[in-house]
Amino acid sequence: MILQVFISILTIISMWMLGNRSIWGWYVSLLSQFLWLAFIIMTRTWGLLPLNVAMWVNCIHGIRKWSKPEPKPIVEDHQ
Repeated sequence: MILQVFISILTIISMWMLGNRSIWGWYVSLLSQFLWLAFIIMTRTWGLLPLNVAMWVNCIHGIRKWSKPEPKPIVEDHQ
């Protein structure tokens, strides 16, 4: 029970960080997904595994996307 609450709080914190556009939210989310995976294996709640895999993919995608520099806007010179 304590583990579930801890992981839930960690997941909520990561969502809050992502809502504030912090790239660190993806890393906290990745950590929480690792802990959820450990929980899934320990408790044999295999029905949560597809969601966990999807979240891993989402976190990795978010880290890759948010780590790229933003393209500079094209500014046209109107004289």
